[in-house]
Amino acid sequence: MPNRILYEKVCVSETLAMLSGDEERFFYRLLVQCDDYGRFDARPLVLRARCFALQLDSVSDADVQAWLSALERVGLVLLYSHEGRPYLEIATWATYQQTRAKRSKYPDPRVSASICKQMQADADIGARIRYPESLSENRYPESDSPRADVTAEASGADAPSTPRAEEPSQKRSRKQSTTPPPESLEPNDADYAAGAEVGLTREQVALKTTAMLDFFRAKGEARSDWHATLRTWIRNAPKFDQPRASPSARASPAAPVAAAVSTLPARNVRTY
Repeated sequence: MPNRILYEKVCVSETLAMLSGDEERFFYRLLVQCDDYGRFDARPLVLRARCFALQLDSVSDADVQAWLSALERVGLVLLYSHEGRPYLEIATWATYQQTRAKRSKYPDPRVSASICKQMQADADIGARIRYPESLSENRYPESDSPRADVTAEASGADAPSTPRAEEPSQKRSRKQSTTPPPESLEPNDADYAAGAEVGLTREQVALKTTAMLDFFRAKGEARSDWHATLRTWIRNAPKFDQPRASPSARASPAAPVAAAVSTLPARNVRTY
């Protein structure tokens, strides 16, 4: 199982502050059990065995069930079912973790036929599934998306025998999905995390945001994701903020030679 990334901002997270100590501990242990797409089996018995292997005598299935419901309630975990079996997905996985595997070990909640049904594992896990704005259909690359026949099966349509070629108009529409610089852009948690990586405060990140918008507005350029552009701008800040030497401070190539000659001791010269 690959290592997972844990940022220092967890200490000031308002979402984590809504959890109890046991609920937060369960969330951290759950992070290292999920696959590269942030998904895992949501059966309390499996979660208890995997997350608390050395504490089975002090942690019950009911405890795990209650903690899982708390994570779903604050929006950290998405619960869904596929073919009658419950699964989970970490809601902010794509923002904070790295994806190495080409495919997930567990079903994608976006193509599950029973995604909108109530969870049947237990009444405490039966809340409606909420999808934050950070989850979109374009979250994963096309190479990792489910097959067309699986999507067609979930929708009740006949699956095509061969993949359909993309129309030229669709390709043009993708290229046109960029937007000009907005009037203002409020940095999100991922933007502030990128700033913390290079030693910037929240106020400095806000100043970098304004500078970036002014730069691209002056150039008349558009982008498809301004938050991603902002994070790139922030990570390049240390390189671009280095002071440049003034022309007067630059020494000529002959200056070191002249300085070395001036330090030589004087010698008497005999004239013939």
